[in-house]
Amino acid sequence: MALGTVSWFDPQQQHGVISLETGGEVYVTASALDDISPRFPRQGQRVECTVVVGPAGRSLEHVRVVYGSGVPAEAADEPSSRRAGTRLEPVARSEAQLRQLRDEVLGRFSSDPQCVLLGSLDTLNWVLGERRAAPVSGPCAAAASGADVEHEEERAHEARGHPRLSGVSPEYAAGVEQTLRWLEGKTDDPPLPTTP
Repeated sequence: MALGTVSWFDPQQQHGVISLETGGEVYVTASALDDISPRFPRQGQRVECTVVVGPAGRSLEHVRVVYGSGVPAEAADEPSSRRAGTRLEPVARSEAQLRQLRDEVLGRFSSDPQCVLLGSLDTLNWVLGERRAAPVSGPCAAAASGADVEHEEERAHEARGHPRLSGVSPEYAAGVEQTLRWLEGKTDDPPLPTTP
């Protein structure tokens, strides 16, 4: 994998330029993006990618924003006390475990889209700092500490019993709650429900 920085990216035209650490700039289109987030990369963000050399020159594949270094996913204009790229603490699981589970959930969700898996996926992205809105509490509850994980788990538990009040489906809330319990080390069972 090569590392680089986004020189510019136009979300309307869905293309841009990545400046590689090894030297040179490479044109990139949205089709080369691997990130599961609906956002496009922003100027100054660090990315990792695969450089492919073909008859037309260099191109990029599997472009993914590297969160936690360089410009965060929500750039400096983000007023929130917590920016994307800042992982929540304390979490009983390593970042590698979180990313591995997220990849497993995403794989399962793409073949069998269940609300519970979406809740789990949104929660993992929130804890990894790749989603600024808390899955149940919403954008007003951007996380800043481990206490927010506890609060979000309580909100998800309440939402399971009162979906009309929360506006969240019980299945989605179950995915959020199960994932947070696993993240905090309250259970060893990863939140991957079996398909009936």
